[in-house]
Amino acid sequence: MNAQINNGSGSEALNETTSVRLTEMLRRSIMAGEFEPGARLRIADVAKQFGISHMPVREALRQLEADRIIEIESHKGARIRTVDAEFVGNMYDMRGALEVLLVERCVERASDAELKPLKELERAYVQAVASGDRVAMLAANRAFHSLTYKAARNPEAERIVGQGWELIHAYRVRYGFGRERLKQNIREHKILADAILARDVRAAVAAAKTHCDSARDDMLRCLADEAGSAS
Repeated sequence: MNAQINNGSGSEALNETTSVRLTEMLRRSIMAGEFEPGARLRIADVAKQFGISHMPVREALRQLEADRIIEIESHKGARIRTVDAEFVGNMYDMRGALEVLLVERCVERASDAELKPLKELERAYVQAVASGDRVAMLAANRAFHSLTYKAARNPEAERIVGQGWELIHAYRVRYGFGRERLKQNIREHKILADAILARDVRAAVAAAKTHCDSARDDMLRCLADEAGSAS
């Protein structure tokens, strides 16, 4: 992790830019799996590590809390949220409902030009899976879904559906996927992309729900396997 923030002035400026940069640096570190679930983020430690004062650290932590990536407890400070079965179930409940909405709006509102890259992004995911690089897989998966979110033209729903997803990303980087999940993802992406491009709302909505449910079930199995191996 980069241990300094360059403010562009050679001295720390206690402004929004510093806290925004720190927020993104911490977000990337969490996504890369550099923090264990439940790890503490102490203001003094973070400030010292990045060579800044406490104020932008507090602002960055408040933003990460708003994004459901960390929890701030009175008199205890901040910690990375724990990825457990309850968290995963809640995340996918929310994501499933919003993905259905966004996919439906995408089919209804997106222009042909907006949807043109969808098959290319589908193929990019297949290539990422073939590479065996988990970070590349997750980035390609996010790019595929992000196109449909943006094409739905509902930025409020798009923002909410992404909240807390860095923790799911970090878990996948660290622990991977079930044995058949990646092949299943490839099949489900194709079904979803084909339905969207055919402007078939019913098929696209069904594909989105199936895709979200199967991702949830796989992650719950992975969590159970991890708990079993640790006991």
